[in-house]
Amino acid sequence: MTFEEYKDRFGINGDVNIIEDAHFGIVNGHITTNVLHSNALSFRGLYAPPFASSNFTFDGWICGETVKTQHYSWLPFQVRRSGRVAEIEVESTFTLVSGERAFLLEIKLTNTSLEHKTVPLHFDIQTVSGCL
Repeated sequence: MTFEEYKDRFGINGDVNIIEDAHFGIVNGHITTNVLHSNALSFRGLYAPPFASSNFTFDGWICGETVKTQHYSWLPFQVRRSGRVAEIEVESTFTLVSGERAFLLEIKLTNTSLEHKTVPLHFDIQTVSGCL
């Protein structure tokens, strides 16, 4: 099965999703997490039995602003989100690595203006214990 066939068979377009942020997640058989579909850069909790970090949070801002998701798609192991801040298009792909307790967060920024821009990025990673 090709990736496109897999996506068509098992994927969900965010435009038709009725699941709330708190109940929206991905899993690969080794790790799972709550991916916020409303925010293009955030996710919550990491569960990789026997390890669990329900108090884990990852948040990101571009130019000091939260990137509100305008479109997203879901696969059991991956969420692709896109949004916009000012003249910066933001695309993120959050993937759980196959067969591992690991993830990859890819972020692509595209300047849609004709002028050079400095784009400040801010990421906040927290756990209650203060230790990852």
